[in-house]
Amino acid sequence: MTSRPAAVTDAAGRVQIFYRGGDGAAWRAGQSDDHQSFQSAVSLGGSLIGRRTAG
Repeated sequence: MTSRPAAVTDAAGRVQIFYRGGDGAAWRAGQSDDHQSFQSAVSLGGSLIGRRTAG
């Protein structure tokens, strides 16, 4: 992680965390369906060049 993460809740009330990875791509780690843990982070690809915002 090379940037401050941005967090948002989705329509189901789960927390979704977005951040810039060491490869410069956007990454997401989402809360599991039971709201007890987080799933493994996945790359969304691309290249973030500015400040990311989740909304």
